[in-house]
Amino acid sequence: MFILGRNLLQCAIGGANSAMTFFENLNRSLLDFQINSENHILNGILFEMYYDSKGEFRFNNFKGNYREEIFKLRDNPAFNQSFDFINGILIQQDYSVLFLPNSQTINIEIKCSQKTTNDGFGDRIVQVIESIIFNGNDIKKEISKYYIDGYNENGLKTVLAKYLNAPVESIRINSNFELRYIRFII
Repeated sequence: MFILGRNLLQCAIGGANSAMTFFENLNRSLLDFQINSENHILNGILFEMYYDSKGEFRFNNFKGNYREEIFKLRDNPAFNQSFDFINGILIQQDYSVLFLPNSQTINIEIKCSQKTTNDGFGDRIVQVIESIIFNGNDIKKEISKYYIDGYNENGLKTVLAKYLNAPVESIRINSNFELRYIRFII
């Protein structure tokens, strides 16, 4: 069942219709495989998100294509043991820029300054990102690689969700300015 879970995620990402259908209603699909409080298919799916075929940690190359659907399962107590399982493995990683799936919120501290710039269409007030702090680490440089100049707070949350492999709804941004038009200067 564990290997089947890993393969289901791989196939769904690869575009296999039956696997994609499985993920369309993941909660109901997985309940068919629930044995007492265990769900080894979900264990395999969660493991595949974070670890490659050799069992090596993916670092910031997580398989997050169905992240939102998978993390919605945290609301169902039937799947608690699966999230405890993956958290028990992830907590052993020596990697401080990691969202643990049993967490409900992520607090991101953003410091920025505002300046007026001319983008060819007239003057615009932009928020220049000075730092993005998660778990005491400044991840500004890594996030700036996503080329998100011009994004607002919601756009930044989407990028942070991908980078951290976290659900968008869990990200809470605390900033000294309202993020309406972001710029990075590295």
